[in-house]
Amino acid sequence: MKRKYIYIVGCLLSFIGMIGCEDMDDNYKQYLEEYNYSGKVTSVRSYLGFERVALAWDNPKDQKSKHILIEYGVDKQQKIFDYLVDSVVIDGLDTGTGFDFCYIHIGQCG
Repeated sequence: MKRKYIYIVGCLLSFIGMIGCEDMDDNYKQYLEEYNYSGKVTSVRSYLGFERVALAWDNPKDQKSKHILIEYGVDKQQKIFDYLVDSVVIDGLDTGTGFDFCYIHIGQCG
């Protein structure tokens, strides 16, 4: 009688285990396709001035990065360059205000 219960419990646990693992591959399906990400800028340097900042960086050495997008400020102002630049001066900043700058390489515009 005990063996019968152990067998039933074992079968139920196996069945629940199979059902629980059924959708596990959904976690990594997006990574099965080949996707080539564009590179990232390195060695970012900033030179501060009165109501302006000069930013400089090293461009990636991949062939996919072709454009630069710089996003800054609370209102997400953007500067877009259709070619790889390695420095930019941003004027007209407010005195006493902190700014976050995001550098994004775009492989294709649009």
